[in-house]
Amino acid sequence: MRYIKNEKGIALAMALILAAITLAFSSSLIYIATQSTKISGLQKRYKTALGAAKGGVDLSTKTIEYAGIDPSGLAVIGDPSCLDVKLNNKTVDWTAGGFCAGNQITTDVKSSPDITFTLGAAPNPVYNVSVKVIETIPGNSPPVTGGTGGGQGGIDTQAVVEGGTGSGKIEPMHVPFLYTVEVYTVNSANTDEVSQVTYLYAH
Repeated sequence: MRYIKNEKGIALAMALILAAITLAFSSSLIYIATQSTKISGLQKRYKTALGAAKGGVDLSTKTIEYAGIDPSGLAVIGDPSCLDVKLNNKTVDWTAGGFCAGNQITTDVKSSPDITFTLGAAPNPVYNVSVKVIETIPGNSPPVTGGTGGGQGGIDTQAVVEGGTGSGKIEPMHVPFLYTVEVYTVNSANTDEVSQVTYLYAH
């Protein structure tokens, strides 16, 4: 029996296999680098939008504190009557009196916000901030600056002790109003730059 040993072309085959492996490795490195760059860009844009959302949180808490009046002058109140009802009444009572209805009492901050802000100015990014009160838990103290308890039987923190002559006063434990608020922020020029946060504000 004769054995034919012919190794012609084996070098070319090995070279092609190594080239394919090198190409696959290089492609993987390029893909990983590209994806890392994209992720870094997304994180940067998200952090910028999140920063704008935090600014919206600060401004909205001031607006809530001042009974729906914006001391910064930047806010647009969608429906002042409904916002007043939300700030002064527990959630289940928002529809009483017909001041709040439909989208105003949903949790969708994008479709029907209570408060809107525009933060930034060209040529810098401009962010549209939408704010919505989605739940109110009443306390025993005035819920807003200058408030009287919001119709919830607020306790006078300067109540006279029964039988006293005005010199003896009690100060009951402060139980604040609690507001759950949604804040949605989007870059007006690039709708991919968005953030949405929920915060609990006690006042």
